[in-house]
Amino acid sequence: MTITAVNECAGRQRHGDSTGAATVTALFTSNFDDSADAQPTLPGGSTANTLSGIAITGDTANASTEGVWQYSTNGGTSWTAITAGSVNSTGALILSNTAELRFNPVVGFSGTPGGLSVHLIDSSTGNVSTTGVTGAALAGSTSVFTGIDIASHDGTPTPISTGAVPLSITLSVPTPTVTFTDPNDTAASGNSIILDGTATLPSATYTSATIQVTGNAQPSEDVLVFTSSGGTGNIIAAGGTGGTALTLSSAGNNRDRGPMAGGDRRNQILRHSNTPFTAARNVTVSALDTTGENTTAAIVTVNVTAANDSPVLTPNSSIRLANSPKMT
Repeated sequence: MTITAVNECAGRQRHGDSTGAATVTALFTSNFDDSADAQPTLPGGSTANTLSGIAITGDTANASTEGVWQYSTNGGTSWTAITAGSVNSTGALILSNTAELRFNPVVGFSGTPGGLSVHLIDSSTGNVSTTGVTGAALAGSTSVFTGIDIASHDGTPTPISTGAVPLSITLSVPTPTVTFTDPNDTAASGNSIILDGTATLPSATYTSATIQVTGNAQPSEDVLVFTSSGGTGNIIAAGGTGGTALTLSSAGNNRDRGPMAGGDRRNQILRHSNTPFTAARNVTVSALDTTGENTTAAIVTVNVTAANDSPVLTPNSSIRLANSPKMT
C-alpha cells in the first residue's frame, strides 16, 4: 500500500456547505494506492484493495482555544468528539470509509488548528489489529473501535499502513468593518449602527445565535439590540446590555440562517454616551446548528467616531455685570 500527503479537510470552512463534514472516502481515496497488489497474472495472483477505513493515532487540536475534531457514523445526525491526547499508536481510533469527519471550532477561532495523524486501512482479509474485524468487513460499516494497538502490527501483514498522513483544515472568518459616527448636537441614546448584512451564515437549521462585543467592550455604552419583523418568526432575544451577549434562540430550534443573522436591519449596536470611548469594538456573530456545530459568521470591527458637539449655555437668571459703566 502506498500513501501520499493529504490535502486539507474538505469540510465546511465556516461558510461553505451545509453538512460541515467530509467522508473518509472523500478525504483519503486520492491518497490511497494499492496497485502493487494488482498481480492477477501471477500464480495465486492478487487484486488491488480499496480504502476501507482509517486509524487515527494523533490529535493536536487545543479544545479550549481552537476546537475539537469530531466523527459521525450516522450521516451527521450526531457527532462524537475526538479528545486530543487520547489517540496514539497504541490507542488508535478506527473508523470505516463511510464515517464523516469535521472540525468544530470554538466561537471566534480563525486559522489552522492542530490536525490529525491518520493511518489508512485497506480492504484485504487481514484483521485490523486486535479488533477481530477484517479490512474487508470494516468497509461500509458503522463500526468504531477505540484504544486499538496498531504499533506492534506495523511492518507485518496487516491492512493498516505503516506510515501516517496529516489531516488539517484552515478556517477563515470574515472581518467586515462598519463605522458609527456620534451625531452632532443629538443625544447619543438610541442612535445605532446596523450590523445585519455584515454576517452571512451557511445554509442550515439553527437553534441559537450569539452576538457579543468581544474586543474593547464598554458595558456602560454598548447595547446590542434585536428588532423583530415579519420574517423573524419565533426568535426570542435576551441580553445585550451591561456587557452581556445578545442571545437569539428559536422556540422550535428550527430557524434558518436568514432570521439569525443578516437582512431586515434586525441586529444593531446602540451608543449610549455623548462622549463615547473611541477605540474600535470587535463584535463576534456566531450560531449553533442542530448538530451542535459552532459557526462564527463574522467578527465585525465597529469604528467609533466622536463628534465635536456645539457648546451649551447653562441658563442662570442671576447673571449681571459686576460694575456698570458710567455714562458721561
